[in-house]
Amino acid sequence: MEQTNRLSIQRIAHFLLAITLFFYIVWAAQDILIPLGFAILLAFMLQPFVVFWQKRGLNRVLAIAVTFVMMMCVIIGAVFLLFTQMASIVAHAENIRISTDELSGLYLWIEETFHFPREKSQAWLKQNVMAMGDDISAYFGMLLSSSTAFIANFIVVLTYCFLILLYRTAFKNYILSQFYRDRKEDALQVMRQIQEIAQKYLYGLGLVIVILGTLNTLGLWAIGLEYSYFWGFFAAFMTIIPYIGTFIGAILPIIYSIITSSGGWQPFMVVIMFLAVQQIEGNFITPKVVGSSVKINPLAALLAMFIGWSLWGVSGVIMALPFVAIFKVICDNITFLNPIGKLLSSDIHYHEQIFFQKYRGEEYSWSSMFKKKKIEVLIEPKESKEK
Repeated sequence: MEQTNRLSIQRIAHFLLAITLFFYIVWAAQDILIPLGFAILLAFMLQPFVVFWQKRGLNRVLAIAVTFVMMMCVIIGAVFLLFTQMASIVAHAENIRISTDELSGLYLWIEETFHFPREKSQAWLKQNVMAMGDDISAYFGMLLSSSTAFIANFIVVLTYCFLILLYRTAFKNYILSQFYRDRKEDALQVMRQIQEIAQKYLYGLGLVIVILGTLNTLGLWAIGLEYSYFWGFFAAFMTIIPYIGTFIGAILPIIYSIITSSGGWQPFMVVIMFLAVQQIEGNFITPKVVGSSVKINPLAALLAMFIGWSLWGVSGVIMALPFVAIFKVICDNITFLNPIGKLLSSDIHYHEQIFFQKYRGEEYSWSSMFKKKKIEVLIEPKESKEK
């Protein structure tokens, strides 16, 4: 008996077709999957509160309802304060338009500091910055006008979340029923790890937003920038976009300070303040608060964000990191996918040789997926059988 392995073109084609169909369905069904994705993450966050109220004697429906009421009180309070200042910015947008004569102090500061001719800085600011007063007004006006669509989508997310929390035990039991009896405990452990990672990430992110919003608000208030509460928490809220969110959140307050200030010191101090807060956030706040709950290396996170952007836009960027972390947990618990889980980890640069030392077996090889085993039986000649 002789056994040979060959690559199966049919298996490769089936795999590529499955991957293509998967991404196409994810893109085509985004109107359904985006609210469902946010609802799953929200359900992970609210589940401990629901369990808390159930242990206090409430049935599951009432426990979910009480949890939702508490959450909505917090959200409505925060949104009311932010939208009040946003409405003030839109209402006073006409006052933001400043003539070039009022910026003479800024031109003088640029000329003395950077030796840049006043005429050139005047022309550049007029073309690139002065028109941004109208852009800021139009941007926030667009946010206010699109609030109806946002509220409708938010209601859909809440509905999904309510039903997920209500039927969570049935969903869990269905998933466990798909495994053999000796693997049910392992599958349950994986589900617990996924829930723990999602909760740690979401709770940590929320705490980081509160801390950064407070620091930003205090810093902008000390500098003297108007609407410091709104700009501070707006920049903090943008941290839900990993790595680049802090930079994006700082752009609008910097532009606003350039437009409304009569000298160059205030925009300069706003830039310095955001740089300082970003250093504190990157080196102290996020590592201490979020910790190692999401052990994903920056390259994998950025690739996931770009893929999420191409499929779902901003929503895909926001959900990229937690769902990649969930995917890593799955990889860490499936033998064949263990190398991929290790490749996604944040400490991969300390274990570069592990792929030669631990993952060299055929059970970890991608090529084994596409090989078909052909067993050839050498039949003895008829004459030898008769003998």
